[in-house]
Formats: sequence, C-alpha cells, structure tokens
Amino acid sequence: MLSFIKKWRSQIWGFLVISAVIFFIYGSETMQECIDKPQQNYENQPLNERPALFFVPIRRHVGCAWHWLDRNNGTVIALFTIVIGVFTLALFIDGRDKARKELRAYIALDDIYFRWKANATDPADRRQIQDDHPHRPRIRVKNFGHTPATNMTVRINGMMTTMGADFDRVYEGREYPAPRQMLAPTQKYGVWVHLHGDMKFDPHAPYDPDKELLVVHGAISYEDIYHRWWITRFCYCYDGANRFLPYTHYNHEEEYKNEEEALDSLSYVEKPSLSFA
Repeated sequence: MLSFIKKWRSQIWGFLVISAVIFFIYGSETMQECIDKPQQNYENQPLNERPALFFVPIRRHVGCAWHWLDRNNGTVIALFTIVIGVFTLALFIDGRDKARKELRAYIALDDIYFRWKANATDPADRRQIQDDHPHRPRIRVKNFGHTPATNMTVRINGMMTTMGADFDRVYEGREYPAPRQMLAPTQKYGVWVHLHGDMKFDPHAPYDPDKELLVVHGAISYEDIYHRWWITRFCYCYDGANRFLPYTHYNHEEEYKNEEEALDSLSYVEKPSLSFA
C-alpha cells in the first residue's frame, strides 16, 4: 500500500487539489444562487421556447463557473498563489532530500579476503594464499559517497557453522571502546577478522562448505554530514579459493536518528568469547 501511494502521490495530490477547488466553488453562495436562478427561469418559460433539456445543465454550470470567477477573481488569485506556494515547498523539500541522498557518505564492504601472493601473469588470481599465522580473513570498507563519514566503527566476527544453520549475530559489549575513524570520499579502511574463540582455520586445508562453513559478519556504524547515523550490516561465507559470497539476508543498510538508536539495534554479549575489531 505504501509503495502504491509513493508511486501515485503526485497524481493523488493533483486530484485532491482539483477536488478541493471544485468543492469550494460549488459550495459557495454565489455559485448556488447562479445555478438556482436559471433553473427558475427555465421552468417559467413556455414549453415551445425552452432549449434542449440535455444542454441546459451544461450551459448553466459553465456560465455560473465563469460568473463565479468574475465575481471572485481576488479569491482565485489568492487560492492559486497558495497552491503554487505549496507546490514550491514540496519541490524544495524533495530537492533537498535528493541532494542529501546524492551527497551523503555511503560506507560499505569493499572486499573480504585472505592475503594472497600476487600472480604476475594473472592479477585477478587470488588463490595463492599467504602463510600467515594465524590465518585470518581481512575486510576492507570504503566510502562510496561524496562527503566524509565520521565516528565510523567496524564490529566484525567470524565463526564456523553449517550451511543453512541459524546463528546469532552478536558483538562485544555495547560500551566497548571501539576505535573511531573519519573516512573521506573514496578512502578505504581495513581490519582483520577475529575468529570465534580459539577456533583455527587453515585456508590451505581441504574445505567443503557443504559440511562446514566459515562465516564472517559485521556492522559498520557511522555518521554523515547531516548528523544522521547509519549501520551497514554484512554477512559473507567462504566458498574456497579465496572467494567470499554474500550469505543470508543480513546484507543491508538502515538509517537511525542518533548513535544511541543505532547501537541499540545491534545484539551484544556481556562476557563474550567473540572478538571485536
């Protein structure tokens, strides 16, 4: 229903304005007197002198409408001035909202990977994973918007689960002093993924995602130049060969009025075995 209203709101708005104008005109005393007077004259005319009945109401209403406009031209001008003012205000608000959407910061996940050895013949080949200890994925976020983002924090966790199994997307305590960053347009920022508890994962070992699945999920919170808060949530699973794929419905962005509301939207553990970056 809401999408229907948004799609047809301009047409609905125009219909309501026209309906209000018609109701105002036909409800006025001047219009009613004009309509009733020709009706009385018509009934007093001899039958052979009366015009065709079909055209009488049309001629009467059109003539009375012009009569009303002539008698109330000042009111009409004031009415149209108000209508133009309302439309101008609506255009201003719509333009402001579109400008904010165009200019605000957009921080999202840019890449997730294990560090790899570059292939001189194929730069896109990331399969030769480095022998890091411990083996941990790394993420990179980027500001895809046109203005800086401030107070940015990245909450992230990795765990082993099974395909299709449900799991809690929780983060370390709400008041954890996460490092805050300012990210300029096109600027990138990277952090390591801390795996659940003492779990170890070796990307060089045989890996079957249908049996055991490495999942990385996180939440990027930040403030834009309009002092609005946003959280970009993401969840990816490891498919092997240094490739991560979006996993579950957790990949989306939401707006919040302030930082408190944004942080309250996440789930936390008091004494976690999960790590925080």
